[in-house]
Amino acid sequence: MKRSTRKSEGLLVRLDRSQKQRIARAARLRHLTASEFMRVSAMEAADRVLSDQTRFVLDDAQWKAFRARLERPARDLPGLRAVLLGSNPLDAHRR
Repeated sequence: MKRSTRKSEGLLVRLDRSQKQRIARAARLRHLTASEFMRVSAMEAADRVLSDQTRFVLDDAQWKAFRARLERPARDLPGLRAVLLGSNPLDAHRR
């Protein structure tokens, strides 16, 4: 079991009686306090939501297609090149 670190931040959650009872029952089944259960469950939910922003899963065919796109030579985009090489309007304020 991980060694507990001191928690200094709080989070107030309003529940109705049936929600509180359901959480307490689930916590007992996991041998956790309600607070520990809420913290662990909230962190798991947060990790799932955040992973949608940072991770994706591909099967073998999708991975090969993805790799092929990454490895092909870059296209020349003249409009983008002009913007990137052009003058920066913010530079005028620095002079």
